[in-house]
Amino acid sequence: MLWINGRTGSEASLVIDDGFFYGRGVFETLRVGTQPCFWQEHLVRLNQSLVALKIRPPLDEQELLALVKSLPIRDCVLKIAVSSENLVLQTRPLPAETLPAWKLTLAAGHRTASRLLLSSKNLNYLDDLLAWENARTAGYDDAIWLDAAGRIAETSRANLFFLRGGCLMTPDQECGLLPGIARQWVMDHYPVQAGFYTLNDLLAAEAVFVTNSVIGIQPVAVVCEYAFADSLAVRRIRQEYQECLNCLNRQTSSCQLPIYPLE
Repeated sequence: MLWINGRTGSEASLVIDDGFFYGRGVFETLRVGTQPCFWQEHLVRLNQSLVALKIRPPLDEQELLALVKSLPIRDCVLKIAVSSENLVLQTRPLPAETLPAWKLTLAAGHRTASRLLLSSKNLNYLDDLLAWENARTAGYDDAIWLDAAGRIAETSRANLFFLRGGCLMTPDQECGLLPGIARQWVMDHYPVQAGFYTLNDLLAAEAVFVTNSVIGIQPVAVVCEYAFADSLAVRRIRQEYQECLNCLNRQTSSCQLPIYPLE
C-alpha cells in the first residue's frame, strides 16, 4: 500500500519540496502486527528529527496512529516518510520469521556526516544505500561502517553488538551511528558496555549480532571472512525480544519486561 497526502493508488502524488531536491526529510520504519510495534518510541524520534532539522512542526502522535489504524495496515512493515509538504505511508511484507545468519563486510570509506544528520533517520540515505548494494553484490548481507578513527560504528541498516568474555558490547553513539529503537531495547534489558571498539575487537568476539526494528535481533555468522559459531546467548536475546513484540501486539503501551542477565 502507498498513501501520499491523503490519497492512494494512481491519485497519490508528491508535492515537490526540499525533501525531493535536497533530501530534507525524515522517515521511520517499523513492524506492524495487529498494531504498530514501539509506536511511541518511533514517533518521538520522528518528531525530534523534524524539529532538529527544521522541517516542520511535530506530528500529532494520536492523530497519526488513528490514520494508520484506519488504513489496511496489518502484519507488514510500515515506512512513514515526512518532508515539509508531504506525509507518505508505505507498506511492504514482513521478512521471514527466521533469516539465515548474516555475513558482513566493510563499507568503503568512513562515516563522515554530522552528528545532527547521524542521529536522525533522514532522507540523505545514499551512502548507506550504496554500501548495502556493494555488500550484496559481493555476496554479503550488509556492510560495517568505520568512523574516521577506524572504530566500528554500525552497518548500513543496523546497529552492532558483540559478546566477549561474558560481556555484551556495542559501539558508542559518538562513533557516528543512529541509536536504533531495537538497540535501545537491548541496552534497556541487558548489561551492555557502550564503548570505542576496533574491527579487531569485533573479530575477537565470541558472537556477533545486529539489530533494527524490522529484523529485530539478527545473528551474524561471518565478518570479513571470520566465522562465528551459533550462540545460545544471542538466541536467548532474540527469543526474549520476540516475546516483547508479541506483548506489544496485545497492548498499546510499551511492554515492561525485566532486565535479563546474560548468564
